[in-house]
Amino acid sequence: MNDFYPLLHELIQSHLTANAIDDGLAGGIAQNIIDGLADSYGGQTVYLKNNTAERMARKHRQIVAEYDGKNSTAICQKYRITSIWLKRLVARAGNEPAS
Repeated sequence: MNDFYPLLHELIQSHLTANAIDDGLAGGIAQNIIDGLADSYGGQTVYLKNNTAERMARKHRQIVAEYDGKNSTAICQKYRITSIWLKRLVARAGNEPAS
């Protein structure tokens, strides 16, 4: 578990840098986040769930948002899903595509 802070620092910094934040500034922000977490939770055991359900829900919302009723082939190829699955996602969301 000693590798957690460096891993967290690298992850935060790389996400910030990928979003056009200067590398030095991103490093400082990452360190401030880590220091805040350590101040709040230092010495405690913290459980981080894998968050699979939320990730899938986010992906499904993105698919439905991109679907316009005419781009099913492109959506299915992009997200590697079948047209039947796309129809189910759209139906679950209650969204009928604009014609």
